Amino acid sequence: MQNLIANMVLRNVTATPDAQINFMSIPVPSNKSVTDQFGQILSSVLPIFLILIYLLPVYNTVFLILKEKESRTKESCRMMGMTDLPYWMSWFVYYSI
Repeated sequence: MQNLIANMVLRNVTATPDAQINFMSIPVPSNKSVTDQFGQILSSVLPIFLILIYLLPVYNTVFLILKEKESRTKESCRMMGMTDLPYWMSWFVYYSI
């Protein structure tokens, strides 16, 4: 709306029927960087939270592997005729779900 009014005023002042004002946006170069406080805090705390999030599943997996080694489950299954493929597929399916 303001552009139409500005064009009408320009046409009346200059007496040119096709005169118009075109607005342009030009980026202003700056040497100053703008950062927010939340981004700075998040970038310093996020790695710690990610480590804490993945610490429990890794601990649980290592605990279960050691428990299985102590009980010699894999060796017992091999003595009963099971091959390595079903054994490792069971691990994969269990931890994928």
